[in-house]
Amino acid sequence: MLDPQPVSIWHEHGTWDGERASIVFLTQGSPCEVLDRAETEETDRQVTVTLYQGRDPDGDPDEPCDGPAHLVTVVLPAFGSGPPSEARPLVNGADPAAP
Repeated sequence: MLDPQPVSIWHEHGTWDGERASIVFLTQGSPCEVLDRAETEETDRQVTVTLYQGRDPDGDPDEPCDGPAHLVTVVLPAFGSGPPSEARPLVNGADPAAP
């Protein structure tokens, strides 16, 4: 992945279905923005998820990145120290307003 950057805005807050978390975010798509990885950090107060996206290294570097954005859902498996909850929310680690 070329130049992966944190995804600062989620389209909707992450949701938890009891087994996995789903996060919806807006992206330009390949080759301009491709999901690189998801990093998680858990505490007793919150579950912080930071999504990173970057340019596809196999994409055409001359292709313009001005196409319409679309929503993508990333699904993450269960967390090691228990699920997110009202008392332990799922937080976007790239959001500057995040606690």
